[in-house]
Amino acid sequence: MKLITSKLNLSNILIDSLDDAKVNLEKVIDSMLKTF
Repeated sequence: MKLITSKLNLSNILIDSLDDAKVNLEKVIDSMLKTF
């Protein structure tokens, strides 16, 4: 059971970091569009 829960935790962390990356990418693209 511990292996399964740790895998779930890992996937949750990965999903969270992916969401953060999406937000950061949107901000970068936004600022790039504003400079052009």
